[in-house]
Amino acid sequence: MIIAQADGGRFIASQHPEKAADVLSTIGDTGRAALADMRSLLGVLRQDEHTTFGPQPGPSALPELIERVRAAGLPVQLELSEDLDDIPQALGMSLFRLVQEALTNVMKHAGEGPAPP
Repeated sequence: MIIAQADGGRFIASQHPEKAADVLSTIGDTGRAALADMRSLLGVLRQDEHTTFGPQPGPSALPELIERVRAAGLPVQLELSEDLDDIPQALGMSLFRLVQEALTNVMKHAGEGPAPP
C-alpha cells in the first residue's frame, strides 16, 4: 500500500503540488499502521505471554481506510448495506484486509486516475 501511495503521490505532486503534503501524511499514517501490524505479528511469533495485541482493524476502520486512499488521489466510495458491528472479530478483520488489498491493487494496477464506477 505504501509503494502504491508513493507512486500515486509522485503523480499528484506533479499535477497538484498543493496536495503533496496530504499524500505524504497518508504515507506516514499507512507506514505507522503497517509497523504496528508487524509488531503485533512479531509478538505472536515470539509467543510472549505479556504481549498486547491492541485493537485489530475491522469494519469500523473502513471509513478511515477509505479516507486515506482518497487522500492518495483515488476517488473511492464506501457503501454498506448492512450493519457490520455484530460480525465475529476474525471475520471483520478479514473483511478489512480484503478491502485494503483490493484498494491497494487498484492503486497499483489501474494507472493514473482510474475512472470511478
